[in-house]
Amino acid sequence: MAKVKISGLTNYNDALNATNLGADFLSFSFIKDSFKEVSEKLFLDITSKLPPFVNCVVVFSNNEQRNISRIIKKYSIKNIQLEEEIPFEVCKSIKKTQKVKIFKCFRISPETNI
Repeated sequence: MAKVKISGLTNYNDALNATNLGADFLSFSFIKDSFKEVSEKLFLDITSKLPPFVNCVVVFSNNEQRNISRIIKKYSIKNIQLEEEIPFEVCKSIKKTQKVKIFKCFRISPETNI
């Protein structure tokens, strides 16, 4: 069965509406300089008000690599999304050292050899 992840949430009302409409995952971007970026404070403000059954995903890109473990531990993150520029070796290392579910994002083009 397909799962639904609503990405780029930046406020509580949108997160709650997505939850009420049945989204399986809510995604919050920690990618610097992204128009969807949320601060750690805003993330905590939003997620602390959501029901405890909500599955949140924190999205990271290469420029946040050194902070990933710190943020996972600080906020007891259970799900993360690692953007395509983060090498698979880093994904494996995080998987080995952290108790998180990892969504790995990558783009497929006609030239991609899967």
